[in-house]
Amino acid sequence: MHDATNIYEQTPDDDTPGGRLTRAREARGLTTRDLAWKLGVRQSTVTKWESDRSVPSSHRLSTLAGILDVSLSWLLHGVGNG
Repeated sequence: MHDATNIYEQTPDDDTPGGRLTRAREARGLTTRDLAWKLGVRQSTVTKWESDRSVPSSHRLSTLAGILDVSLSWLLHGVGNG
């Protein structure tokens, strides 16, 4: 997904990256188990990301954005296409 949004021109979503990840996953109708399988990680890893106890690597973030059909800027900062 192409995202040419300037992150300084929008008011960011007040949620955390983990909260946005949870919302995007649920909007796509995926369980944490489904998402973990698509990414090749453990379900507990996705749970840690969603609870903001750990952060996905840059490669995983890019893959997550693609799977969930959201922009990286929205996933990380709460602006852009969510």
